[in-house]
Amino acid sequence: MTDQHVIHGPSSSPTTGELTKALAKAQAEYPVVAYDSSNPHFKSKFASYAACCEALRGPLTSNGLSLPDFRPGVLNGSWVLLGTLRHSSGEYIQGIAPLIMGKQDMQGFGAACTYATRTLLLALCGGFT
Repeated sequence: MTDQHVIHGPSSSPTTGELTKALAKAQAEYPVVAYDSSNPHFKSKFASYAACCEALRGPLTSNGLSLPDFRPGVLNGSWVLLGTLRHSSGEYIQGIAPLIMGKQDMQGFGAACTYATRTLLLALCGGFT
């Protein structure tokens, strides 16, 4: 793997003023994301990725922000998920979440990606459950 394929850390565009203003407006419009799913193994409820997207999409897009995009990558030999929140001005912010896999197979990788995607979505957008 060459250096150009390794994620080095969270970053942002050189300026984030327009993104910050738009995100503040979007956050003022967010509803509380409802718990719509349950995990019988842990006897707990949680908000699914779909519920998070449904709650945040309207306020984000009406303020020039897209739902974040997500890409897995490698940082210091460990799998991570990189999330990028973009504004119509071209400004962006990024965050990284570790992909912690209970099982070292594709099912474990997929589960870790799903959990990290939902976590990064709320973290980058400032949403809450």
